[in-house]
Amino acid sequence: MRTICQDIGIARQTVYSWALDNYDDFADRYTRARHLMALGWADELDEIAADGRNDYFVDEAGKLVPDHEHIARSRLRIETRKWALGKMLPKVFGDKVITEVTGKDGGPVEMQATKIDVLALAPEQRDQLKQILLAATKGKREDE
Repeated sequence: MRTICQDIGIARQTVYSWALDNYDDFADRYTRARHLMALGWADELDEIAADGRNDYFVDEAGKLVPDHEHIARSRLRIETRKWALGKMLPKVFGDKVITEVTGKDGGPVEMQATKIDVLALAPEQRDQLKQILLAATKGKREDE
């Protein structure tokens, strides 16, 4: 974005403003372009990982030695793109999170219910129970 804006002589803030205001349907085109850019990054991941041309160099003694700086930079390029892809297109490239709920020692979750005969309560006890239930549900009712 920076390079393109410099080349055509406009500020990046102008482009962002066009996208936010949807100037001349710009937001849809901008979103599509960003999506295509992300897919291009995904394609580059394999290329970066497979490109080992500069992973080694010949030292003063004529030995072939690994270029750890180049290897680390390639790893950083891959990780940066993976991170950005996970944020930009989380449904496609985001981490899949699975949550399992278990009970004590990995066993099944045990449910406990208490049955209350509301009609057997005194009127003030029913009012107390009503207030407790309203507070617990933050005033929501089943029909809402």
